[in-house]
Amino acid sequence: MAEGIEVRHARSCASRGGRRCNCEPGYRVAAYDAISTRKVSKTFRTLGEARRWRATAQTQAAKGVRLASTAQTLLNAAEALFDGIASGAIRTKAGERYKPSVVREYERSLRLHILPKLGGAKLSKLQRRDVQRLVDELLESGADPSTIRNALKPLQVIYRRAIEDGDLAVNPCERLRLPAARGRRERIASPTEAAALITALRPDDRALWGCAFYAGLRRGELRALEWSDVDLVSGLIRVERSMTGYGEAGEPKSRAGRRGVPIVAACSSQLASMPRRSPATSATRRSRRLSISMGTSCQATRKKRWRSSTHISSELTPDTGSPSLDPASSCFRLRHRVLDSALC
Repeated sequence: MAEGIEVRHARSCASRGGRRCNCEPGYRVAAYDAISTRKVSKTFRTLGEARRWRATAQTQAAKGVRLASTAQTLLNAAEALFDGIASGAIRTKAGERYKPSVVREYERSLRLHILPKLGGAKLSKLQRRDVQRLVDELLESGADPSTIRNALKPLQVIYRRAIEDGDLAVNPCERLRLPAARGRRERIASPTEAAALITALRPDDRALWGCAFYAGLRRGELRALEWSDVDLVSGLIRVERSMTGYGEAGEPKSRAGRRGVPIVAACSSQLASMPRRSPATSATRRSRRLSISMGTSCQATRKKRWRSSTHISSELTPDTGSPSLDPASSCFRLRHRVLDSALC
């Protein structure tokens, strides 16, 4: 018998009395785990399975992968993940700190979707079929495909780090059958439609939504935009930072997010008509932001103004057969309509 593999006969097997085996023996295989400094053993039904496991275990041990199972549960691993993110010890693949919005989304996904089902499972015992079962249950409950994919992101981070640290060899998040996430494509607003939507707003809100339409700024970029970033003479908006809905300032969404955006004529006139705070009243960065100067009417008020305007209703329902434009559009949707409006 190969070294490290032991034949295990049943207690009632005739081989125990020196006769021919009349049972289906198992094969116990052992390998030394240098990380836990103890021997790890498993029993298989066939000799081939035992030999394959031993060969794999020896390869993993040579790479510094932990063979012994760990007592850490998924809940413990999640807590360690957020502690590391908070201290800065755990970072993204690019080596950057996680943004607060990403951390909140990770925490929400784990709390609502992952931990209630899998939180008590040991990290080393969780298998791909367990994660696949969770995906199937979420899909059956009516969860959106993008919600399911986003819910798995913190779980993928936990297992990616465990494998990189040599604590695990198999990632249960790989080769999952995930539903396709197909975003709904909406038609682009025409310049006439954009002008109608902006005209229906309060005068002190028009520049803000004009920047969403004509400059394509993200919601967080609009929150953090300061008057010093707007150069009407050169016709350029400098995007230098972003801000969450909780008032947390940081870098733009991506490296390409730090950019200069040309100010088209329609947006320039709206910005020029906005009153600026005097230096005496602009001592704090908060008072220098455009979103504070503009008033930023609440979402419900904006939707009410857009939907109650008969002029807009007729403008957004073309006779050409193209789909009507939802007047309750968010800032996220508006920024993706900038190109056609700016070039026409």
